[in-house]
Amino acid sequence: MISLKRLSLLSIFLPILIFSQIPTGYYDSAQDLAGSDLKTALNDIISDHVKYPYTSTSTDVWDILKETDEDPNNADNVILLYTGRSQDKEYLDHGSSWDYTQYDNGDGDHNESWNREHVWSKSHGFPLEIDTAYTDIHHLRPADRSVNSSRSNLDFDFSEFTHGEATECNYDSDSWEPRDAVKGDVARMMFYMVVRYDPGYHSDNSLYDLELVDYAGVDIGDPPGEPLFGKLSTLIQWHLQDPVDAFEQNRNEVVYNYQGNRNPFIDHPEWVESIFSPQLSSNTRIDFSRNSISVEENSGSVSLELSIINADPLVATQCEVSLSGGTGSLNDLIDFTTTSLTFPGGSTDLQTLQVQIFDDNIVELEETFIFRISNVTGGDSAFVGGSDSFVLTILPNDQVSAVPGLIISEVMDGTRSGGQPKFLEITNVTDESIAIGDFQIWRGSNGGDPYDVLQIPASTMLDAHSSWVMANSSAGMAGAGYDAADQVSSAINGNGNDVFQLHSSSGQYIDAFGLAGVSSAWYEDGFAHRLPSILSGGPSYSEAEWTITGLGANSPSNGSPGTPGSHISDPWVSVVDHFHPQTPELIKIYPNPFNAGTLITFHMFDSGQATLDVFDVRGKFIKTLVNADYALGSHQIQWKGTSANGTELPSGIYLVRLMTTTATQVQRLSILR
Repeated sequence: MISLKRLSLLSIFLPILIFSQIPTGYYDSAQDLAGSDLKTALNDIISDHVKYPYTSTSTDVWDILKETDEDPNNADNVILLYTGRSQDKEYLDHGSSWDYTQYDNGDGDHNESWNREHVWSKSHGFPLEIDTAYTDIHHLRPADRSVNSSRSNLDFDFSEFTHGEATECNYDSDSWEPRDAVKGDVARMMFYMVVRYDPGYHSDNSLYDLELVDYAGVDIGDPPGEPLFGKLSTLIQWHLQDPVDAFEQNRNEVVYNYQGNRNPFIDHPEWVESIFSPQLSSNTRIDFSRNSISVEENSGSVSLELSIINADPLVATQCEVSLSGGTGSLNDLIDFTTTSLTFPGGSTDLQTLQVQIFDDNIVELEETFIFRISNVTGGDSAFVGGSDSFVLTILPNDQVSAVPGLIISEVMDGTRSGGQPKFLEITNVTDESIAIGDFQIWRGSNGGDPYDVLQIPASTMLDAHSSWVMANSSAGMAGAGYDAADQVSSAINGNGNDVFQLHSSSGQYIDAFGLAGVSSAWYEDGFAHRLPSILSGGPSYSEAEWTITGLGANSPSNGSPGTPGSHISDPWVSVVDHFHPQTPELIKIYPNPFNAGTLITFHMFDSGQATLDVFDVRGKFIKTLVNADYALGSHQIQWKGTSANGTELPSGIYLVRLMTTTATQVQRLSILR
């Protein structure tokens, strides 16, 4: 339990917020209380609110959300929770038969409409519309329809994979990570639900008690579902790192005007630790704020951020960060040694450790470095939490293109409605046709780790000195005055800082545009054009090979600048036999991520012994898949995600290492259970 003295000191260091809208006397019965006593008092204050219908011809949830989440810069729009997009209030989910082309300049679509997100998923305890929690505006938010579906009923925690549309959000098999700007908002909504529905009542007057647990992957069981949600320690971190802002305060006020109750954790953020931290421990806790990052070798440096919960108001907290494992060479890090970090007494600020990366210009495959928190001292009996390790992945670098003469030649992020047109052009600058059927486009959202998002149709041939154009929208191309693209896919969704890579049908690297790990927008509202002198894919993205032109408002128009499908290059000087990798490599792991099983294909360029071993992300040996002599050529093995004793491995990141007499390669894969 946190003492009252400690709480009063802690409040000194929290951000000072203006609570002028709190009705006089509203929280009088909660003053000078802490822990469970405070929770009980707040429940008495905020219970028995006015309930509005979910859908009705009178004032309903739809109507109220249009006011609570109104865009402060555009009164006709609402802000969507997970994408942050400002969208017409009437561009909501009217059902599949509605004509959505009246929105977004004719590009409106049912899946892009907004609907009502239950932040505390209704399947976790109150699945019926008649249940009071089902229509409680304090945890209902406008969200993109398809993104809402993706989030489903996942718990909240740091997650691995970047979402394809809500590109600032991450997800994995058991959790959802919202964008940074609303992490605190989400946490405070969840804290409200626990206090408000302690207990709640179903329509038959049976009780349910919403509670937060400190794990992700809650098994909700049969309806009405277990009234549990995770992950408590992560939500406390998010609350501390993303303080209450003006939008959240205004929203709380609007909900109060309708429902007659308030979210106390918006009005008094300091009450979160008083009520919820004792459920974990009253002691100081140190964690990595997130668990992994993937970057290019020439990115310069990466920041490892550590967070603190239950900071002692007077006593500083110390810890050490050391390199504990991985597959990379220490030569790729510049002068890294075990480093001590200090959290000043009373501070909840993140502590940051800069890790410098050495760009050695040597062809290397993917490398991992595992950092760990240890030797935690000071604070209030400080200890390290569950997020004690961080995985830095340096992506394959200084690579040789598998198909010389095939390049990414143009990329555009337009300024017309919806950021249109968005397109990617590849060009064959050689004097011979190239078979590009089943070639892969990999994309990394917001500078994230690229993965396979699109395949060129099978049997496609790209003639000599010809281009292939892939666009996000046919209407977007036509609106700009461009010819129709060869291929249309929503996967071509560059927004100014997305990474694109071109790979062969077996996943071999060919060319790249952009740097993984660089989230700043470098071609937003711009047209990127490859210089005519570039005749082959480079080892990584080089800004010197491109001309980037900024676009004015509502551009391009009338097909200018650029002409997709007609890239001009210097004369081709040689024809090289395609698909001639220089080292044995894991050509493909598919599917990846996987659930029931995956197929690992590797290629031997000489006969000899090959060994395939599996390790967990900490570098612990799991299982040997292959240890035998193999002839020259490609070989396949199926793995069902089991350990050496045949037990099913849990969800997570794993490393597969191929060793031959001449080379070693490590590739990452993910299991989603």
